[in-house]
Amino acid sequence: MAMDQNAHQQHEGGVAQGSPTFGSVHAYNSKVTQIGNIYARTVKLDANTLNNAGAALEEGFSNVTLQLVSSFVERPALHAALKSQLHDPLQEPARRSRVVVVQGLGGAGKTQLILNYIEEFRSDYFGVFWIDAEQRLSVEREFAQIYRLLFLSPVSAEQNLPCMGDIILRVKNRFSQGPQRWLWVFDSADSIEDPKDPNFLDITTFIPSAPSVHVLVTTRSSTAPRMTSLKAVEVREMEQGEALDLFWNCSGLVQAEATSEHLKAAESIVKELGCLALAINLAGSYISATPRVSSNLALYLLEYRERRRFLLAQKPNKLVHQYGESVLTTWETSFEAMRCRSSLACNLLALLAFLDPEDIYLDLFNMALNWDSRQGGEEVDLLGEWWGMISPGVPLNTYDIEAAFAVLESFSLVRRGQIQCSYSMHKLVHAWGYDRLDLAEQLAFGISAIFFLGAAITYCTPEPTGKLRLVRHLMANFTVASSMLFEGLEDEIYLIFLRQLQQSARFLDSIGRWTEEGYIETFGLKQCVRILGEEHPETISVMSNLAKTLGHQGKLEEAASMKKEVLEKRKRILGEEHPDTISAVGNLAVTLGAQGKLEEAVSMINKVLEKRKRILGEEHPETISAMGRLASMLGRQGKLEEAASMKKEVLEKRKRILGEEHHGTISALGNLANTLGAQGKLEEAVPMMKEVLEKRKRILGEEHPDTVTARHSLMILNLMNARGQENKVVLWCSIKI
Repeated sequence: MAMDQNAHQQHEGGVAQGSPTFGSVHAYNSKVTQIGNIYARTVKLDANTLNNAGAALEEGFSNVTLQLVSSFVERPALHAALKSQLHDPLQEPARRSRVVVVQGLGGAGKTQLILNYIEEFRSDYFGVFWIDAEQRLSVEREFAQIYRLLFLSPVSAEQNLPCMGDIILRVKNRFSQGPQRWLWVFDSADSIEDPKDPNFLDITTFIPSAPSVHVLVTTRSSTAPRMTSLKAVEVREMEQGEALDLFWNCSGLVQAEATSEHLKAAESIVKELGCLALAINLAGSYISATPRVSSNLALYLLEYRERRRFLLAQKPNKLVHQYGESVLTTWETSFEAMRCRSSLACNLLALLAFLDPEDIYLDLFNMALNWDSRQGGEEVDLLGEWWGMISPGVPLNTYDIEAAFAVLESFSLVRRGQIQCSYSMHKLVHAWGYDRLDLAEQLAFGISAIFFLGAAITYCTPEPTGKLRLVRHLMANFTVASSMLFEGLEDEIYLIFLRQLQQSARFLDSIGRWTEEGYIETFGLKQCVRILGEEHPETISVMSNLAKTLGHQGKLEEAASMKKEVLEKRKRILGEEHPDTISAVGNLAVTLGAQGKLEEAVSMINKVLEKRKRILGEEHPETISAMGRLASMLGRQGKLEEAASMKKEVLEKRKRILGEEHHGTISALGNLANTLGAQGKLEEAVPMMKEVLEKRKRILGEEHPDTVTARHSLMILNLMNARGQENKVVLWCSIKI
């Protein structure tokens, strides 16, 4: 980009006009001379300050300028954090340089933040050096330019320079002299951690140590803040209001003239882009240049989701802040540097693309690492261990995972949470982690992630909060995996994938997340029909599970219709006496009872109970379950004495066979409490329901549907007890038997 001609004009009493344009050195109140990336005073730099500084060469250097984008949106909290540590303490005595690290994800707006600071407080500094710190060679090149400016005359400028060590030392020493205050910016200092990195930069080698020097370091490295005692300024995603302002500025649209549909679409866009500054800049520029989209903003998200990789890779026509790299190029640079340090971290990033970007907790990996591969049987022999994709041939342990996360964090690709040993990812980084994989890699990592979550389910903590914490990752995995293209994948492999999804569905059923369970089972049924056909036992089993879930969701008509279809197929294929057929009769009876078709339901459940006793015996859990269902039906018919007697027998058997803490035993206790309450036996019913509620909360958690049901039942029983009501009020709750 050519230098702004206004930068050459002298401006009385202040900076030269056009001064938002900056190179490595910006100077004020005097003639401005450009030398490569350097702008310096040439009038006041005398023997008492910086000798010979005006006698510098202008040939052989590129012209690089930086300035605030015209669409810039202030970020007050971040600006205040810079101001409070650099500008505000100007009168305080200092012993050494003041160094502030500005750290954050590529594209978050670090450079613009610093340019905004410079624009506001430029008069505080005699000059500003802007150093490209992407690698050591670029820093050394900048120091050589500064050395020429400071120490060489035009006549001698072509002479051989001293060794780089001497150049660095002489340049740094110059700034320990004189009262002038200087600001140094080391931009994109990302390779500052690993000495084995070919671009490694020990940045402290180049920072002048003098009270008159202020230093700003922009970096993606999360460990950079340790280099200074001052508090780092972490640049994350923008606040939503800031992001919206930036969007309207970049898109060329007028917010005040926007329709309600456009306002809503703009909010959706900035949310989808995770309020990341550069991504919003890219989106706005694309919209501005595309009339078809600018007239209908809703089209952008449709295109973005279909063409995300392409759109993110585009540079705006007027990327005036000269970020120099697209979002993807920025992150790929980090990825290549990371590859040199840890292939495990690179593979872990790919695996994380199949999980939720929030609350990626280490216990998730600890649970999965506990999984015994022998439990996987033939399916694992066919596909390999889940960790085989991220650590080929080398078994993992907790320490390996922690080290890999530390590498990801060092490149700001993940962010560590304050509590619960968890990490999070920006949603665009998360999307990029998936998009950068080719089809074969997506398939391989996708299947590995499904087995990973299956292992985590197996060893999931029994506490309700631990189980609920896993849900977001199961659903994120399903969302990605279900949308993947499996063309060319052998049916045998695809069925393994579907069975793993069914494991997720069963887990969701156990914690009462029936909406999410329904999504997985609906998808699974469609795919089983496609691969196995409608009459295959596995297809019918998935259909049966989905029908039960629809019943839990209260979709009784759909549930009854599907359960009838399951029953008809099982009768025809398996016969009347097959256990699966008998189960299908019982399942249909439950739904019919819920629909109020009690006579039909009681008749069916009686047949189920008779067959269970004859085939399985009176003590079998399935027989006891059928007895419990019959007791509930009888109670709904108003046969309370018969129902109570049968429920007591069910409770006694479940206690003896399953134990006091089994969910079936607790359900039986709750059912009996309901019936006793309906009989007006509140002194017996209330303590029972209190026990049920306490156990539900402890085992299932406060939000589980069964806990909510128990709480509701206890509330009504207490209300009846308080009012001294003797009338029989039947309370029927949705409790699974």
